[in-house]
This record gives sequence, C-alpha cells and structure tokens, in this order.
Amino acid sequence: NPGDEAQTKILLGGRLYPLIQQRLSDPDLAGIITLMLLESDNSDVLRMMECPWFLGATIEAALQVLEAHGMLPEMGNSEARHLTFTSD
Repeated sequence: NPGDEAQTKILLGGRLYPLIQQRLSDPDLAGIITLMLLESDNSDVLRMMECPWFLGATIEAALQVLEAHGMLPEMGNSEARHLTFTSD
C-alpha cells in the first residue's frame, strides 16, 4: 500500500534526521541528505540508524554527490566533509 510506505518513510525520516543533524552544522543540508537517504531501501535506512560507521559513510557519499553537482551550500566543500565525522 503506497500510503503505508509513505508513513513508514515519514517515521524513518523523523528518526534519521536528528542523527544526521548531529554530524552536520547546517540543518538545511541535514534535511537534504535525510531526503536523499530515505530513497534507500527501508532495511538500509534502519542499518544507518543502528550503525554509526555506515551512517557516516553514507553521509559522505551523499555529500560527494552534492559536491559533484555543485549543490553544496556556501560553507565550503572541505568544511562540509569534515562535519560528517564530528561525532562517533
């Protein structure tokens, strides 16, 4: 049921966003990355929430995609990369 899937993504996003925001100083960037990661299978999203290393690696990959497309905020790419490893 598409409605159930949407509700599940909303719940997962509500749990994933704070974990991402802890690693990034920019809440808008955390929101963008949360939306990107919610495109993953639910099992992968659950693994991100359970495994800090996997979450960090996935955030780094998302930042690289944004950087490759010139979509990182004005904070500077090296600072954005550093922020992914500020916790854990």
